[in-house]
Amino acid sequence: MRKTGSSLLFLCLGFALAGLVYLYQATMDKEHMRIQAQQDIASLGRIILFEQHYRSILAIENSHQFLGITFARNRMLLGVPYRVRYGIDMSKGVRLEPKGRTLTIYHPAAEIFDIDVINHDIETFTASGKIRIDDFMPLIQKERANLREQLPLEYSQIAQTNLHLFFKEFLAPLGYAEIKLKEIHQ
Repeated sequence: MRKTGSSLLFLCLGFALAGLVYLYQATMDKEHMRIQAQQDIASLGRIILFEQHYRSILAIENSHQFLGITFARNRMLLGVPYRVRYGIDMSKGVRLEPKGRTLTIYHPAAEIFDIDVINHDIETFTASGKIRIDDFMPLIQKERANLREQLPLEYSQIAQTNLHLFFKEFLAPLGYAEIKLKEIHQ
């Protein structure tokens, strides 16, 4: 009977040890997956999450003078289209913090990546003469800088919403019930 009792004790200790090894391995696998996911997200770099199109109407006027006398005055309106891209640069730092079935992702703020002039869609409206592209490019560049300051904040929020949808799909295999996003303020 004593031999059976010690065998049973060793058997129970064996199962307990195997259970601990399994739990340790599962924890290490989960931690390895978290670290790998964090590295994969950071390697994505710049993620474009939202694109908006704008059109500005700019007025330009120039004249040609000789000996103080104006010979030609050109006036033109330009319809200048812009494409603005919002996104998040994950290479600036991302951190994943799991707690139970919730994963919190700390990420950089959404930002404007590009404000591109769509050159082939620039429209000109003029009644007289020609105006060279060199005459209106400084005006377009100035308007482009102004546009960056005037863009609505809600577009950054749309980018944030799109990021959340992206992460829900991207991190679904990890099995978290909830994924939270938190912006890193720098």
